[in-house]
Amino acid sequence: MLIGELSMRSGIRRETIRFYERLGLIDTAVRRENGYRDYSPDCLQQIETLHRLKELGFTLKEVDSFLKSQTDAATACNQYATNLQRRLATVTPTNHEM
Repeated sequence: MLIGELSMRSGIRRETIRFYERLGLIDTAVRRENGYRDYSPDCLQQIETLHRLKELGFTLKEVDSFLKSQTDAATACNQYATNLQRRLATVTPTNHEM
């Protein structure tokens, strides 16, 4: 979606959206051939989360730390799941009678 639509749907000014993008608080928009920013649908959710946290009194630095910790936790969980699947694939079931 273009920045105008993102601005309208989120209620956040275009300049603020660009600022959040520069800070890395939202995903970077893909540039179209005409130079327009094309934001993913996830950006709307990111902006809404960011805005809610700001309304609760969090600073942008605190919001950044929070968002990065969520990403780091998700990455760690994915890595753990992958490692667990690899390990389970190497374990062969045995038939032991008790």
